[in-house]
Amino acid sequence: MWWSGMILMVVGEACNFVAYAFTQAILVTPLGALSVVISAVLSSIFLKETLSFQGKVGCLQCVLGAIIIVMHAPEQGAADSSIETFKTLMLSVGFLVYAFIAVAVSLFLVFYCAPRWGKSNMLVYICVCSLIGSLSVVFTQGIGGAIVHSFAIENQFTNWFVYLVLALTLITLAVEIIYLNKALNIFNTAIVTPTYYVIFTTLSIISSIVFYRGFDASPVNIVTCVFGFLIICSGVALLQKDRSKDASALLEDNRSDMSNNPQQRLLYQSEKYFTSEEDLHDLEGGGETSDMRRVSEIR
Repeated sequence: MWWSGMILMVVGEACNFVAYAFTQAILVTPLGALSVVISAVLSSIFLKETLSFQGKVGCLQCVLGAIIIVMHAPEQGAADSSIETFKTLMLSVGFLVYAFIAVAVSLFLVFYCAPRWGKSNMLVYICVCSLIGSLSVVFTQGIGGAIVHSFAIENQFTNWFVYLVLALTLITLAVEIIYLNKALNIFNTAIVTPTYYVIFTTLSIISSIVFYRGFDASPVNIVTCVFGFLIICSGVALLQKDRSKDASALLEDNRSDMSNNPQQRLLYQSEKYFTSEEDLHDLEGGGETSDMRRVSEIR
């Protein structure tokens, strides 16, 4: 079962990579919210998790926003050029300025803000992974475009710039994953997930617009895409709020069970005060812990 899940995750990420090769980030990145919807629906079916009316409304909003974006997003592909064209776009003044600002702000957050407010404000780590992640989206489009161009027209992997972009892709993805995990380890997932989605998607769209030097769509389509994105954001927030309520209810049930069962309550309290696995084992077996034995010896 575990291997099946891992294989499906790899396949999903591969398909996401292929999507970046054929279209722009303005279309691919917001549609990532559909994974949240599918996860909620499958959890309610197979894991028997409750999906309240609020959660269903959130799912509906995500689907509606995705449909709006698909209908009004630019039609041209993002990977219809060679690596030389990608190199020209990447070395343009606009994108270099954006990349410099993203890296500089990330370094400021990592070395100045994180030691001071990293454990009290989740935006520190989320902004780092979102800024670097917005660069990884652009680099991923370059690698995807090179692969498609190699199969369709001419081999692009004889150009050294492809390997530079590949290295930048791996570095930015690694940094993004590291700081996202730091945020998830410290703060509530129900709060981190929607916040990260909104910031990461917004910055990814901005980086894509800067990279491709504009947004090739009419003003009506641009405004409609923005509203579609806002609808998705509100839907994700509703879904995560619904999950947070379920987690709180489960925690309250566990606490009530411990209050009704003295042995479980004693074990729960012992986990807070005893750090030795041997002590916990002795306590579960009805014996004395090392601290208890030391007190007995003193007496």
